[in-house]
Amino acid sequence: MGTELKDTFVQAYNDTYDYINCYLTSKLPTRDLIEDALQSVYLDFYRSLITTQGKIKNVRHYVLRIAKHYVADHYRQQPKATFEDITDLGLSQSTVKSRLYRTLDKLKKTYCEKEEQSNENDRYNEKVPQRKQV
Repeated sequence: MGTELKDTFVQAYNDTYDYINCYLTSKLPTRDLIEDALQSVYLDFYRSLITTQGKIKNVRHYVLRIAKHYVADHYRQQPKATFEDITDLGLSQSTVKSRLYRTLDKLKKTYCEKEEQSNENDRYNEKVPQRKQV
């Protein structure tokens, strides 16, 4: 890879890493999957830079599109739960619905409380330093 393409890759990585990491964190369930996804996304981007000779106009959009495809592929490979899976547990459909509703309600309350606390703490604390650039 030429120096110009290497510089383009490093610049794109530094500009998009935090954004792509947040996106993948919101979409994938475990840290291991997120780290694997980050590696795969930037490897695919690196390959694309080589094949296009660095002629990608909107780098942020391009890298995000690769990340979206990775997430879609991940969930496409997962087995889908069916209603029969729920009935195997001996629960009626109405029981499952009410438990889901209650659980979602608890999660919303917990999340809102934590968000309020976080906002309060942010006012009194300094900003967290960003990760080091490559």
